[in-house]
Formats: sequence, structure tokens, C-alpha cells
Amino acid sequence: MKNVIFQIKYDFINGIVHQWKKFLLIAMVYAVLITDFLVRCKTKHFMGQYTSSDIILYIFRGMRWIVDVQTDINIPTAYILPNILIGLQ
Repeated sequence: MKNVIFQIKYDFINGIVHQWKKFLLIAMVYAVLITDFLVRCKTKHFMGQYTSSDIILYIFRGMRWIVDVQTDINIPTAYILPNILIGLQ
């Protein structure tokens, strides 16, 4: 049991405490995306009509299915930017 506690403590110190800059960057990106969602809701007069699950769905919505070759490919920045930052770390 002592080894398990030591392993968890080691992972916490070396994984989070020494790598705090990476986690701060991801937190800042998500804070900007949440702020963007709230500003969009305010400009469209949807204040008070959304929940935290709406914010999560907005961030992770991805893109629509490509059904034909005529459709332009538009990958939302709100989806791809956090995933790239997580992948680079």
C-alpha cells in the first residue's frame, strides 16, 4: 500500500506540479471558448436559456458530415485548437 501511495504522490508532483504551464494554457483556451459562447448568447439574447451542458456541446461539437464533394470543409476552431494543444503535450 505504501508503494501505491508513493506512486500517486510521484505522479501528482511530476505530472501536474512540474507541468503546470501546459495545464494553464489549456485552461486559458477553454476559458476563451466559454467566454466566446457567453458573448454569442448575449448578442442573440439567449441569456439564461442555456446550461453548462450547452457550453460543453458548443466546445466539442466538431463539424458536420460531408455528404458531397461540393461542400466546403469548415473545421471549427473551438473544436480543433484544444485538441491540437492536448496532442502537442
